[in-house]
Amino acid sequence: MDADHVERVVHVEAVLAVAAVRVGTAAITVTQGGLNGVSESTTTSAVREGTQRLKEVLAGRTPSPDPSAVD
Repeated sequence: MDADHVERVVHVEAVLAVAAVRVGTAAITVTQGGLNGVSESTTTSAVREGTQRLKEVLAGRTPSPDPSAVD
């Protein structure tokens, strides 16, 4: 290898969490990913909030555009 050519290999791992929730015949999918892992509590909160919002939609209501539980 000459001085003008330097080769470097970088190893990177990404973590992805996927959760699927079904309410009756409707469903949502929540994904969370990152290079430093994922937070189980964050994924759980997103699933909980998403499930509640889906239930509101199925009941004919419009969920808040700014959910306070996910900030």
